[in-house]
Amino acid sequence: MPLFDKQFYTDSVLENIELHSPLSVSIQAESPLGRKLIYSIVKGNDFEEFALDFNTGVIYVVDELDYEQKQQYELTIRATDGVFPVYAEVLVSILVQDVNDCPPEFTQDAYNISVSEAAPFGTSVLKVISRDNDTGINQNVRYEIQTDSSNSSEYFHIDPEDGSIYLKRSLDHELHDSHHFTVVAIDGGVPSLSSTAHVWVTVLDMNDNPPKFEQPSYTCFLSEHAQRGQFVTLVTASDPDYVDHERLVYTIVGGNEQQTFSIDHTTGIISLINMQNFAERSTSLLNVSVTDGVYTSFTRVKIEILPANRNNPVFPQPQIEVKVVENQPHGTFVTQVTAHDKDFLSYGDVRYSIPSELLRETFEIDKRTGVIVTKKKLDCEAQKLYEIPVMATDGGGRSGFIIVRVKVADENDNPPKFLLREYKA
Repeated sequence: MPLFDKQFYTDSVLENIELHSPLSVSIQAESPLGRKLIYSIVKGNDFEEFALDFNTGVIYVVDELDYEQKQQYELTIRATDGVFPVYAEVLVSILVQDVNDCPPEFTQDAYNISVSEAAPFGTSVLKVISRDNDTGINQNVRYEIQTDSSNSSEYFHIDPEDGSIYLKRSLDHELHDSHHFTVVAIDGGVPSLSSTAHVWVTVLDMNDNPPKFEQPSYTCFLSEHAQRGQFVTLVTASDPDYVDHERLVYTIVGGNEQQTFSIDHTTGIISLINMQNFAERSTSLLNVSVTDGVYTSFTRVKIEILPANRNNPVFPQPQIEVKVVENQPHGTFVTQVTAHDKDFLSYGDVRYSIPSELLRETFEIDKRTGVIVTKKKLDCEAQKLYEIPVMATDGGGRSGFIIVRVKVADENDNPPKFLLREYKA
């Protein structure tokens, strides 16, 4: 019967050993009769990770080993006499040594979380977990946040030991409504292996901003002919807080004592609702507020009434009478007429004129003031009375009239005169 030189053999091998590499253990058996022996593996090689040179007894690794799957093999090696069917067997223990061939594995490839923008600095928002199938130092994992263009490390910090993620600063939904960064898990092997997981953070909006009108003040125009229910203008506000977009309420808080105008609390549309005394003022000034329930902002709305030419200019009386002494120089003051128009702006602006071409040769009127003066000397002996028509016209073309009767007062400017140059008796 063959005899092995040891009762038990043992060896160790790295799990990443190159295929077809021999083990370092040397298995030797001798035949007492000096016959040739044949070696074979008879047990423990179920998946044929090993092969044996039947002449020399050298064991080779012929398939990949994986420490994480199996750490030890127990092979039974048989040495058989080449002539007689006698044999001997020995046990070979092969220990598989771990190498750093397994990167850490996160329990999730991606994490989706929501964080309120009101969460203070230092708030724990997430804990990532990974597992490494290696052993010893190869199994030790540390965490870090991968540097990126959005500077995520300015907002978040990760504990390198346990993977807890904290806020380094408060988040602001209005600046960034979401954040994305990558967490890296690195093992302690040499060289180290790593893996990554993505973290998506949704920033929940809170009511931390006041609403703001699109304009600090509004100016609009409304015709004096406007009807009840007439659209006047629209004021619009926005709120940086998403949660308040549908909560804004508009109110007229000043300048509407007569309840002339109303505002739609939801849309901000201002309408005309009260016609009483509506056109008495050429300008209305409203103070309008908008609130989101917590914060309130204000704006001013100036409403200018566009006039309607409803009225003619009116003189206090249809006719006046004045006296002017004859022979007064050019530019002598005659009188001043004044007409009033109840309209305003251009429709209430009155201009004066003398529509008679003939009388304009003798008199002229200041179109703004209504002052009438002579253009030449008057002569009572030539004409004792002038009737001057004066027209007052507003900016819309409506007119009013007055007659100015000018009596020329006589003065002693002529000597007596005989009817004949010579009389005979």
